[in-house]
Amino acid sequence: MTATILASRYRLGALLGAGGMGAVYQAEDLEHGREVAVKLVRPELAGDAAARGYLDAEVRMTGRVVHRNVVALLAAGETERHEPYVVMELVRGRSLRDVVRAAGPLSPRRACSIVQQVLAGLEAIHAAGFVHGDVKSENVLIDESGRALLIDLGLSRRHSEVPG
Repeated sequence: MTATILASRYRLGALLGAGGMGAVYQAEDLEHGREVAVKLVRPELAGDAAARGYLDAEVRMTGRVVHRNVVALLAAGETERHEPYVVMELVRGRSLRDVVRAAGPLSPRRACSIVQQVLAGLEAIHAAGFVHGDVKSENVLIDESGRALLIDLGLSRRHSEVPG
């Protein structure tokens, strides 16, 4: 079986997760020799204006926020078949939802640490002029060191677009 190479640069590997709009894969950035995460929109949604809108919002917002508690955007583009993709830092860990399901209720100290980190990420997002739009336990990744990162910024909007 041959590996899928995206944009002559990213060798797709294991599926990390899938949702209604697409899938996220572990990948190797052949140009920089590092592991990354690649989000691909499902092929049948590639021409859908709403799906593209969500991905464009994610790229626009994530590209403007550089913070240790917000997943970093590294690149974005389209495949040869005009299917949009986003390349992000690879976070080794689990969603907050999965952490709580596996371990049960968190200690107050750990819960406070995670909440403080999420709030720090949200503060950076707000300082960039955006609102996340979909904060939930599935959209918070906890890496192997215990760092919390906000992900899935496709529902983000500019402050001016949010009813006051």
